[in-house]
Amino acid sequence: MIDKILEFIKEYINPALDVHGGLLTVEYFDEETGELFVKMGGACQGCAASSQTLHQQVKACLIDEFPSITNLIDTTNHSDGSNPFYKEQ
Repeated sequence: MIDKILEFIKEYINPALDVHGGLLTVEYFDEETGELFVKMGGACQGCAASSQTLHQQVKACLIDEFPSITNLIDTTNHSDGSNPFYKEQ
């Protein structure tokens, strides 16, 4: 299951996030609870709209494709880095 989720994120989610310089990585999938622990990077780390993006678009897309996912848990430290609201060049 996790390989299919990773492939879907690589093929569909990350290209969409990359338009704004962002990306999503999977930290862990708890098959027992269905919780997918993810980390947002690039321009998504610290972005004011990252929570909305994650929970309204990404979550909906992933749950639609993988009904066994029950929730997304954001493990991102959005305040980390020298300038977390902009993609570092």
